[in-house]
Amino acid sequence: MQRLKFSVHGIETIKNFFKKKDCEKLYKTAIKKINFNDLFKSENNFQKIKKFKDVNPRIGKNLIEKMNTEFIFLDEKFMKLMSKVLGNSWKVLDYKFVCGVPGKIIPSWVKKKMKGEFVPNLGPYIREKYQNVTYFMGIDYHQDIIDFAERESDFITAYIYINDVDRNSSPIKIIPKSHTIGASVFPHKIKVKNNEYLEVFNDNNKKILTKPIEIVGKTGQLSFWHCSIMHGTKPMNSDKPRLSVRILIEKNKKEIGN
Repeated sequence: MQRLKFSVHGIETIKNFFKKKDCEKLYKTAIKKINFNDLFKSENNFQKIKKFKDVNPRIGKNLIEKMNTEFIFLDEKFMKLMSKVLGNSWKVLDYKFVCGVPGKIIPSWVKKKMKGEFVPNLGPYIREKYQNVTYFMGIDYHQDIIDFAERESDFITAYIYINDVDRNSSPIKIIPKSHTIGASVFPHKIKVKNNEYLEVFNDNNKKILTKPIEIVGKTGQLSFWHCSIMHGTKPMNSDKPRLSVRILIEKNKKEIGN
């Protein structure tokens, strides 16, 4: 995999950043809280109450909040790195588990409902008690700034693999340097060039030509990227759920006069 630097490419990956045993423990503890055999609503129940809002983790209903994550947030190496990237004043904006769901456990009626969707978020079809994790069936290229359309591009995404992720495990796919043309309206205008390169356009038709990168890695790997970097995933081909930790970290703007 190409060596990427945040200051140049808008994305950086560091292998073995967190201890494998800590990540494995977090994975095993979290997975036990999710019954994948009873994860989805029945089609009848979904039809009775079609709910598409508040179906993802939120304050008071966020599985990772109940987990021991001190090995992440109290890690001196992690805090030092974030200060290097964001400056000495920063804070966590949001954090949660993101789960790549094996295709074999997704009901056929759900797959049919989601066919053709750019953002195949499984949240609306998940039983309410398990909506404390974000579940995906792959996702098209997008920017994390999409969830904060009114704010400046003043945060990054830190993403931790807490189990091994190979090409079958829905690894993150990144378009390096795509942040340099700024935030744009989703879905994005992207054209394939010469089979392996992508021509990426913003809303004003400014473009860059770049080669996408697939981020595979072992347990404990940390990646972090600019909030306007375009990234996505393919659907899971593995039978083992891919559970990762996604953290949004913002520059902590001090109030005037302080």
